[in-house]
Amino acid sequence: MQQSDFWKIWAIGLLPDIGLAWAYMKLSDGDTASFWWCLLALWVIGTFFLIKQVLTGTLIFRLYGKERIATLLAQGMERLQFPAPEADEDFETYMCRLVSSEELPINLRLEAQATLSSFRATQEQGLFVALRMAAAHNLAVKKYGGAY
Repeated sequence: MQQSDFWKIWAIGLLPDIGLAWAYMKLSDGDTASFWWCLLALWVIGTFFLIKQVLTGTLIFRLYGKERIATLLAQGMERLQFPAPEADEDFETYMCRLVSSEELPINLRLEAQATLSSFRATQEQGLFVALRMAAAHNLAVKKYGGAY
């Protein structure tokens, strides 16, 4: 995302909070100070719920999601009959090796490329999604290679 897009999106995201703070100020016959206090309260509450959502999502992923995603990915690799990964090979290195391997059939190389493209698309979804998916994909390679 470009820097100018970030500020545009951030400014648009402020509009509902500003509208609510303005409505509170008008309905309570308050002054400018009540507008700013309401706006501050909205930001504090929003930040609290953002932190709560991140922590809850991380906990659920660590307890349940990572293992489930890794199992599904490892089953997919088995179904497609990918060759076994090398020791200590991460997901992206493994898929790049499969894509560039001349000995593998073209359909298997295309499947590896599609899988790699899907993985790389998750890396554009934000920091938390990228970290979670990288952990799950790397665990899948370990499971498939028998190192888990």
